[in-house]
Amino acid sequence: MDDEFLHAYQHGIVVKCGDGVTRRLFPRIFTYSADYPEKVLIATIRNLGNCPCPLCLVQRDNIYLLGTAQDQQTRTEAARKDDVDRRRQVDLARDIIYKQGYAPGNEHSEHFLKRDSLVATENAFSAKLSETFEFNYFEMLVVDLLHEFELGVWKAVFIHIVRLLHSLGQTVVDRFNERFRKIGNFGRATIRSFAFMNVTDMKNWAARTYEDCLQCCYSCLEGLLPEPENTAVLRLVYVLCLWHGLAKCRQHTDVSLKLLEATTERLGDELRAFDTYTATFDTCETPKEAAARERRTAANVRKGKAVKRNDQSGRHRKRFSLRTVKVHLLGHYVPMIRRFGSTDSYSTQVGELEHRNVKTFYRRTNKQDYVKQTTRLQRRQERILQITENVRKLGVTVGNTMKIIERIESTPLPPTQPSLRFQIAETSKHWIHLGDLVRENAAEPALQDFLANLKNHIIGRLRNRPFDGEETDFGRDERDRLVIKDNIIHQHAYLRINYTTYDVRRDQDIINPRVPSRSFVMVPAAAGDHPYWYARVLGIYDIQVSPSSQNPAPVRLNFLWVRWLGEDPNHQGDFESVALPRVGYVRFGTGSEAFGFLDPSVIIRGCHLVPAFRFGYTKSLLPASDFYDDLEHGDFVNYYVNQFVDRDMLMRFIGCGVGHVGMVDETSARTAVEQLLAIASSSRTAETLEAIQSCPNGRRQLAGDDDIVLESEEEDLEGSDQEVEMEAEGVMSGNDEMEIDEDDGDSGSLNDYEY
Repeated sequence: MDDEFLHAYQHGIVVKCGDGVTRRLFPRIFTYSADYPEKVLIATIRNLGNCPCPLCLVQRDNIYLLGTAQDQQTRTEAARKDDVDRRRQVDLARDIIYKQGYAPGNEHSEHFLKRDSLVATENAFSAKLSETFEFNYFEMLVVDLLHEFELGVWKAVFIHIVRLLHSLGQTVVDRFNERFRKIGNFGRATIRSFAFMNVTDMKNWAARTYEDCLQCCYSCLEGLLPEPENTAVLRLVYVLCLWHGLAKCRQHTDVSLKLLEATTERLGDELRAFDTYTATFDTCETPKEAAARERRTAANVRKGKAVKRNDQSGRHRKRFSLRTVKVHLLGHYVPMIRRFGSTDSYSTQVGELEHRNVKTFYRRTNKQDYVKQTTRLQRRQERILQITENVRKLGVTVGNTMKIIERIESTPLPPTQPSLRFQIAETSKHWIHLGDLVRENAAEPALQDFLANLKNHIIGRLRNRPFDGEETDFGRDERDRLVIKDNIIHQHAYLRINYTTYDVRRDQDIINPRVPSRSFVMVPAAAGDHPYWYARVLGIYDIQVSPSSQNPAPVRLNFLWVRWLGEDPNHQGDFESVALPRVGYVRFGTGSEAFGFLDPSVIIRGCHLVPAFRFGYTKSLLPASDFYDDLEHGDFVNYYVNQFVDRDMLMRFIGCGVGHVGMVDETSARTAVEQLLAIASSSRTAETLEAIQSCPNGRRQLAGDDDIVLESEEEDLEGSDQEVEMEAEGVMSGNDEMEIDEDDGDSGSLNDYEY
């Protein structure tokens, strides 16, 4: 901030803009995005001091009070200000050190600095802008979702959850990893695959990986911890997902900010309870943490440094800690969003992406003196690019152009207008003769009454019958008058669904029937308490039909062959119960309600359904089907609807997205908002802590599970003598197949789904 900048700050700069108009522009400093250590340097306060927050004067011992009235009062009444009193205290401390010759940290200077965790450093923003322009530099320090939540609070919670699982045995940890590996990807880069990793190792994870883990953790964790801790931890994960989704929205309204405020109160309550009830577990360092500490100890020994007593070998006891400033900073998000807008406007994610380039250079070094080698490679690349650009200016074509081919570009779908509701390829080389299909698969249950139901669907479409989830039986005579050209249908590989997001943008989902995680869609519900129905797309087709002999001109219609899912009537999944909605395949019976056909235009968008691993598999829903089971073990009994897969999905369930006006049921939206506004007052943490205190010491009964067996080993371990030791009231659990407790109100009968 030199004199030229200060002159421009006060008097402006005359600039001829792109539209040809000359204007006087005034530079202003609005936000400064940084991680906590950088904020400490900019704010000139002590790192993790008695008042560690760069925005307010909260005491370190009161950090755990997130969401309480006392905490909110501190943020409002004790906000940091660059006023005369602060500058006077710093000046007095600097005089004692630099003029009177006292060493830093002496009791005389500490008298002026320690109370507010100040340091004897003159702040450049304060010296240049404070008195003349009344600039309070503390107000420019904004929150940082990436470091404070994804790599801060959630990472700390997840690491402690992994410690809890390790305390129950390696088999529980293996099962947790196995569940994550079975979750498929979703969207272009929304949920990435966990298929080739152990999530408990957290090896080379970036913030986006922790975000994906948070969004999918609910189902993978269910049933692995003892009750009542299992239910309490699931509530915490749900509230963390809800808070993260609301805080990361790119567009806010007064309603959404009130919801975020209420969720912050509930999150503070859940975190304090988590800190209390997890203390009953014998949690130690994870193997990764212990190995890292031992490497640091060995490095200190080689350097001749003294080894601390707590650095000895072995896994040390670990507890969850709420005394971290990143927990406290979550309470500053609502006022920060009101002042500066949504968090994506000042996220550090853009700058952090530059780390990828540095890591690319690092991989090309021999890992010895890598700083020097990295800088040399960077300078060499800059010189090559400069030479290439100079040669191109002379008209010479040099350099190779790299083209990155994404998987979605390999689809046979050409570019289309985003205003279209959906897109299916105009032509297809794959055709199916309907007569051969039905005749060759006469025993296939999914194809029973296939042709009749298809014709009923087509006739209803031609007569503009509104969608209600049912197909009207138009009678055999009416179906016979419908002529299908060549009696064939054409099969397509992909379907693109275009939709308007909550922040009034256009986005697209790609439906691929060959990938289970990308084959689920959501449609508006015609009846029931839930606002949406769900279906798995089994095939994407087009057909050419002649409505009647009087109108022989063929008409092309696109349709989807789907397998329906229905709500679990024995499970309440909404914001009030702090649980994800749970669905399951409709049982195949004498009718054809398990399978059906859809007009692609009624699809809202693709959805992410995560298997409810706790309830395992079943083959009773669709007997003797060789094509449409989830896996060779059968179908998953239940799925959880991932409301938090992205912000648009969350806003469709809440109903306050600007881009969803007119597309979301008003009654459902009103109910969701009322439930969220009451989420702070409906906390059950007190009941959970009381139930834990009433449990016998050492009681560790798994929630609804009598044993711990990897899903992939259920067949391999049949008849095995291997046993898993469980401290469940002294009972040894075997490797029998997981059974569902019929009396458990949280697990419904397989054939009771509402559709």
